[in-house]
Amino acid sequence: MSFDLKSYALGRLKDSQSSFANDLFALEEADLLVSPLGSARPPVDFIYEVVFINRRLAARIRGEALEPFARGEGWMVAPAEFRAKDVMVAEFHASMDEITASLEAADIETKVTFPDGSQQTVGEVALFATIHVTYHDGQLNYLQSMKGDDAVHWD
Repeated sequence: MSFDLKSYALGRLKDSQSSFANDLFALEEADLLVSPLGSARPPVDFIYEVVFINRRLAARIRGEALEPFARGEGWMVAPAEFRAKDVMVAEFHASMDEITASLEAADIETKVTFPDGSQQTVGEVALFATIHVTYHDGQLNYLQSMKGDDAVHWD
């Protein structure tokens, strides 16, 4: 039996989507909009970043040329229209569905070129998306624990 990287990457995307969405759903909207302890990055901003990056990675997998985005100073900040929990949930799912569809339609070994000239295969790009989602899911988990919620919401 051989290892099927595409199936593995699709499974990881599905798993990270489910875990992140369940953790997002478990939090109150008010907790998503404020800076924990008054100084940490508000969850809405890193949720927006996840959506933004997912969509860019999906476009790269599809072979679309993208303009580099200006990083500026500091972290990405969610626009006003993103600052409602139902919007965050819907946009997150849409971005995950987009990257999943892009991966399903692509050759897993196709090289994706980034603005700095570096290259990764479609499979590597998709797996990076799962790492990025999981990283920020950890932040949602930590916020839950700070609010006294120690339940596992992934099941």
